[in-house]
Amino acid sequence: MAIINLSNINVDIQDFSKMFHLLEDQGISTEGIVVVDNILSVPNVLQGQLDAAFNDYILIHDLYVLTTTKNNAYFIFRNYVIIARQKYITTLTGQDDVYREKISEAIAHASANYPADLTNYPFINAEVQATGSTPQQASDSIIAARTIWTTKMAAIEQIRRKFKIDIDNATTIEEVETIKTNAITALQAV
Repeated sequence: MAIINLSNINVDIQDFSKMFHLLEDQGISTEGIVVVDNILSVPNVLQGQLDAAFNDYILIHDLYVLTTTKNNAYFIFRNYVIIARQKYITTLTGQDDVYREKISEAIAHASANYPADLTNYPFINAEVQATGSTPQQASDSIIAARTIWTTKMAAIEQIRRKFKIDIDNATTIEEVETIKTNAITALQAV
């Protein structure tokens, strides 16, 4: 049994409660750890038990701080991912459907050897009317934009996945901060 005396440690009992929940959420047992506000309320406690309890506190506290730092890094990095993606996509409601249909039409139009009749290609026709380009130029432009978009989104996704894996495996706050800084720098370069 580990006894953690909060009377000599500058920590709020509610913080300890959060740490215990965090440990249990990660599958770490808190069985046998007793937290007291006053060591006098625990009779016959040996100094060795107090030393062990303090070491247990340090381990629990460090894990709590590391996990909190990781969670904060996830939150901050998530926002950078959103910003990086928004450089290459439009986030208007329904725009995903429009882009999917445009690329589908552009590929079909190109596969059919760019027919002049755009009756079956309303988005290609809309592009032609809006830009003054030829139907072939419109289709090729849409396909080229998709290629660029796909390349950028794949690069962002690679950075995002590597960040998540590296953060999950980080064992120190310093590692977390280095991983976060490097990943943000990589995102900004995309």
